[in-house]
Amino acid sequence: MRFHACLFSIYNKVPMMPIFTQRKIKNLLLQNNIEFSTQYEILVDRSNPFSRTKLLYDFYIPSKNLLIECNGSYWHCDPRFFQSEQIVKFPGGTYKSSDIWARDKFKLDFACDKGYSVHTIWEFDINNNIENVTKTLLKIIKG
Repeated sequence: MRFHACLFSIYNKVPMMPIFTQRKIKNLLLQNNIEFSTQYEILVDRSNPFSRTKLLYDFYIPSKNLLIECNGSYWHCDPRFFQSEQIVKFPGGTYKSSDIWARDKFKLDFACDKGYSVHTIWEFDINNNIENVTKTLLKIIKG
């Protein structure tokens, strides 16, 4: 995974760091004794433009019915670094940033429609402002 992150950052000159974002969030949750599961799966029960039968979310906090997504700056085209029509290279093809955003929006909207709350954390923020990420996340979870 680290190889791809470094390789793809060369394509678009996106400020990338090694991808350990999920591990950092997992450690934050463990340190604060928050019950969670990883790679939480929701079955898709309707047709969708992305031909998915299930959607995976990075973390699930059952006490709050909260899903947490850790979005990589490159893989999810962080809008701070990508323009909507920018072409992004992935294994198996190229896409516009707006296509990636549409896929992510579908995933988030689907979870909300099913009654979940969703909080997205960007890789850039985890790697550059973990204190604020921690404060915000704990406020959401612990009220």
